[in-house]
Amino acid sequence: MKEAAGNRKRGRNTVPLPAAALLAGLMAAALSGCAGAPSGEEFFAAGLSGSGRAGYLGPQGTYSQEACHALFRKEDRCVPYPDVREAVQALLRGEVTYAVIPAENTLGGPTAYVSLLMNTPDIVIAGAAELPITQHLLTLPGTSLSAVKRVYSHRQGLIQSADWLNRHLPEAELTEVSSTAAGAERLLKNRETDSAAIASAGAAAVYGLSIAAAGIQGNDRNKTRFYALTRKTAVNPPEITQNSPAKAPGDSRAELRHYFTAEGNIRNLPALMSAMRETGLTLIAFYQEPLKTELGSYRFFMECSGSFGNYQRFQEKSPVPLKYLGSFDPASF
Repeated sequence: MKEAAGNRKRGRNTVPLPAAALLAGLMAAALSGCAGAPSGEEFFAAGLSGSGRAGYLGPQGTYSQEACHALFRKEDRCVPYPDVREAVQALLRGEVTYAVIPAENTLGGPTAYVSLLMNTPDIVIAGAAELPITQHLLTLPGTSLSAVKRVYSHRQGLIQSADWLNRHLPEAELTEVSSTAAGAERLLKNRETDSAAIASAGAAAVYGLSIAAAGIQGNDRNKTRFYALTRKTAVNPPEITQNSPAKAPGDSRAELRHYFTAEGNIRNLPALMSAMRETGLTLIAFYQEPLKTELGSYRFFMECSGSFGNYQRFQEKSPVPLKYLGSFDPASF
């Protein structure tokens, strides 16, 4: 397969999926006794209020914009940036109060932005949204499917639609762009009658494009989890110290979402899962990345639900130190 920067030309469409989870077998065993995570079938968005602006991956018409609107409820609070990292940098510079990042997709798995979250000092998670993702093939009005020789989309859009592309456009050239909506914008700007973009129905409306094929993602239950990040100094309550909340956000028995990282050897994972189960926390999301110090050493990111008291007990029982990354009440609005 011949590849250029941001561009893939193939005899058959092949979009490399992220590496399979290194810990899949161990996680299955370790979690076998844990309380089950929520099914997530319903739309979920929670955690944010106030008047601060939020940066998101633009341009208009991205799924990140939809997540931003779901979290903040007002369009004028959402500010587009050309790249997720630029939105996070805008947060750190104080241009915006929040930055919305995509964290995980049903089909594409965890995104690279989880690593960005784990490795950027002084930011925490203030809210979350889980959105259904329906991908469409968009073209300029009048372009037939047989005329399409090139398809633009974000890498996640290409991954999520790979099966459909293999069946219907096996010879098309895949070109990665910064976002799904950026591909739609490019079609309109360049008036490309032999190209298509994979994006949302919202992007089709924004850029005046036709939906040549609807619902081309590989799973009708396709979803993406988004996080709203903020600086530690912007979070109140709870007050946040380096490794833990200084006080409970409201009722210490209320069901909250908690976020934290832990660093250790793979051998620490069963004890970490056991401590979580014993203290009443429910695991919702788990990601890992190598510490790059020695084989078997990882940084683990976890999203859990439970009371503030549950988290405090878990922190005491954890076999490795925890770095606290925020809590919020899903029922806050």
